[in-house]
Amino acid sequence: MHLLSDDDPSFGTDSMCLEGVPYSCETVAGVTASPGSAWVVLARVFAAVTGAWAGVFAILHLYWAFGGRAFLGESPAADAAFVRPSFAIYNASVAVLCVVGLAVAAVLFVAASDAVPRPGGPRRLTGLAVVAAWVACVLLVLRGGGGLVQGLLGLAPPASQQASYNFDAWFLLGGGLFGFAAATVTIRGHRETRGAVVGGSSR
Repeated sequence: MHLLSDDDPSFGTDSMCLEGVPYSCETVAGVTASPGSAWVVLARVFAAVTGAWAGVFAILHLYWAFGGRAFLGESPAADAAFVRPSFAIYNASVAVLCVVGLAVAAVLFVAASDAVPRPGGPRRLTGLAVVAAWVACVLLVLRGGGGLVQGLLGLAPPASQQASYNFDAWFLLGGGLFGFAAATVTIRGHRETRGAVVGGSSR
């Protein structure tokens, strides 16, 4: 591995590359990340899939808020829930939270598409989105894991146990997605920022 010099034809007037080090080509002025680098792709994919998860869950909760019964199973507890106005309010509230999660995923996707995190508003917004994603990760994993433990201990009603397992797995999937989205955007940002610092100091 060696640092390409100004005499190297592949070294432009505004760029810096470390030969043999992936995703290290940036412009010193604008610091443009390689769009095909592995961490950029991973961060975009996890952010996009996380947004899809949140969007699907928002639609489901709106459907349940308006009286839909699909995927909830058949049990006296489910029947009783639908006659309570609080159940519709609960589902509408969760749908709003899912929309917030979709917005967080969108911010992470944009951050993954940017080069080095920029100072000021965009950088703070990305930081808030990463923190929100980690909070969502912890809450969803606790919710899904707790439900699985309840089912394994026989604390869930047998009539709704299968539906409960399905939702527990869905919560765990969402928690994992938010965690991976936050982690890949953070790692990708550190790698690109480090590359930019190396590029600036080498000149």
